[in-house]
Amino acid sequence: MSDLILVHRSFSPQNENESKLPLAWKTCLRQIFFLELEETAQFKFEKGDELFRGLDAESFLAEVLCGLKSPLIGETEIFGQFKLWWKSVPEENLWKQRNRGRIEALFSVVKNVREKILSGQGSQSYGSLLRRYLGEGQQVDILGAGHLAQEIAPWIQKQSAYRIWCRDPQKLESTSLGSGAKQVLQLHQGASQDRLEVSQSLLPAVVIAAPMDHSSLNAWLEKQNFSSQHLLFDFRSNSNSFVPFVSPSLHCRLEDFSSQYEEHRFEIEKKAQSARQQILHWREQQESRSQLRPYGWDDL
Repeated sequence: MSDLILVHRSFSPQNENESKLPLAWKTCLRQIFFLELEETAQFKFEKGDELFRGLDAESFLAEVLCGLKSPLIGETEIFGQFKLWWKSVPEENLWKQRNRGRIEALFSVVKNVREKILSGQGSQSYGSLLRRYLGEGQQVDILGAGHLAQEIAPWIQKQSAYRIWCRDPQKLESTSLGSGAKQVLQLHQGASQDRLEVSQSLLPAVVIAAPMDHSSLNAWLEKQNFSSQHLLFDFRSNSNSFVPFVSPSLHCRLEDFSSQYEEHRFEIEKKAQSARQQILHWREQQESRSQLRPYGWDDL
């Protein structure tokens, strides 16, 4: 029987730098903490946290990795983000050692569901949707250097010149994200005086792919002389409540991207429901195995 324990929390920039937390995976939308049984009593729960145990935890994680919990249903980025994070967890981490088999078995479940049910519904990625708004030779400033920025950049770099703004430019320059950028700049520096060689007929665009709070984002926009002649694309989980200090020519929030396939909403939701049923069927199989082999001999 699975003994996986996790806590799901909507992401908040305020707790981004907390220390001494248990093993945690973070995205722009959520945090998932993976706990040992003895850690649950000491864990500092917050309002809105969801606690999952055993197969409930595995089923929930499977739905997240299939993109069934995302604003853009069936999005392709989330599974890749998790696999990269899992690979980055040190091999000597005790939680990883104890749960490697369960997590990697879950990878197979997610891959199977995605290939059999969720494929073929169109390009469900934020990068593919973003590219529809951008033209050849457009200047794009991307705030953030995490997994979301890494997923978005390949979609736009062939037609647009992009700059990356991050906390540690030197660390990023040797990566594929940094090498593909025209410039890698310090997030908290003043306005950049350098302009990219871009089409003068297209409005410059700013892409928010980092969990900044609203006041910090507005401060950055002001430093960069953000104006009504800009496009703003905001992928933060709380983007719907952000009011920029000046209204841009176009302001797309996270929920706006998720509505791009509104005309296909019924078909997409039908596939999503089939995917959920497939995960439920897998769970029932796991429960049946546990009942047939109560002493855990199948794990020997």
